[in-house]
Amino acid sequence: MSPQVKAFYKSICTVLGVAAGCGTGAGLIFKSTSIGIGVGLILLVAQFLVGYIASIRRDQKQEVLAQDIINGVMNGAQELRVPIVLSCAYCNMQNRVPLSLMEDNSFECVSCNQPNKVYMQFSTVRVTQPLSSKIEIREVNDEPTQRQTTINEPIQLT
Repeated sequence: MSPQVKAFYKSICTVLGVAAGCGTGAGLIFKSTSIGIGVGLILLVAQFLVGYIASIRRDQKQEVLAQDIINGVMNGAQELRVPIVLSCAYCNMQNRVPLSLMEDNSFECVSCNQPNKVYMQFSTVRVTQPLSSKIEIREVNDEPTQRQTTINEPIQLT
């Protein structure tokens, strides 16, 4: 049985035990079985209502806390700027630019004063294993039929 189910059964037994104990006590004090049963039922309903209201309030507090955490992370990400060195699109001069992942990035070249826009693109690559030293190495012919287009595409033989 999972811990959640055990906790659920334990809480049900506790609620029923409190209601039965108080109902029995009230029945013995007033020497009436009907008063004892009535008090037990009233306490049972009251405990479920109080538990329901308490769980709603706890959920509301947790929702507010979660929203505060999300807002804090988003504000921190907006303020975070990573310095990166980029080449100017016009004069190819190196510029140190603060880069943000949350907004558009642009800069003016320190050399030619031309406006540049930063275009970010993310891609995945294959994870490879190092070759062992016992692999046979072959010479590659420099034929014009062999070309490599970009880092994302494999070598194509045509």
